[in-house]
Amino acid sequence: MRIKKTKILELDIIGQKFNRTAKKIKDTNARVHKLSQDLINIQEQEKKELARNLHDELGQSLTAIQAEAASIKNSKKEKSQLIAVENIISISKSMMSSTRELIKKLSLGILDEVGIKIALDDLVSSWSKRNPNIMMKYDFDQSALQKLPKETHQHLYRIVQEALTNISKHANPLNVSVSIKSILSGKVKIEIINDGIVKKAKSSSGMGLSGIRERVTQMKGQIQISSSKFFKIIIFLRHSKK
Repeated sequence: MRIKKTKILELDIIGQKFNRTAKKIKDTNARVHKLSQDLINIQEQEKKELARNLHDELGQSLTAIQAEAASIKNSKKEKSQLIAVENIISISKSMMSSTRELIKKLSLGILDEVGIKIALDDLVSSWSKRNPNIMMKYDFDQSALQKLPKETHQHLYRIVQEALTNISKHANPLNVSVSIKSILSGKVKIEIINDGIVKKAKSSSGMGLSGIRERVTQMKGQIQISSSKFFKIIIFLRHSKK
């Protein structure tokens, strides 16, 4: 918003000062937004690097531990030693499973391997298994995929991941709903709802929601967040231009 000239000297001087201040604020907001966008991209690169290191270093070490334990198990040892070996194998297998889950969270290579639909199905399914007392309703319209530009898939996955993480940390819901579908207005609608708004003081702020907002901005979408009866995140994305 700019104040136009009025031909009244005093008002024009005030108007000029207001316009300069407004421009500075606009430029500052643009720089902050650009920094936020850059930070998200840097974080993604760091996550990929960390995932590679976990896979290469920790994964190999755990495999070696299992091989050594199996070798000891196959040799003639006392019963107490065999029990200890069994424990080592069991613990290393558990660590490998946890490491795979962590790598999956950090790296988005899964999108290239199986695609966004299967990746999201797996994300929601894994979250549901970790939260068996919460009723999950999940609906992903396959046709919505064809209308989303491929470059948005990474952001879409992270948004759902971050939203579910926030629910685990900051709410105690009985029901959670994740819906991704095409709507008549020519857009794709992503809706994430939970009925556990226990800590609604942080309902519209925090690093998690800030990151979601920035990703929506990168996708040139719109976001609505409300916390009246249920805590809702509703996102609208434009269809892909073909």
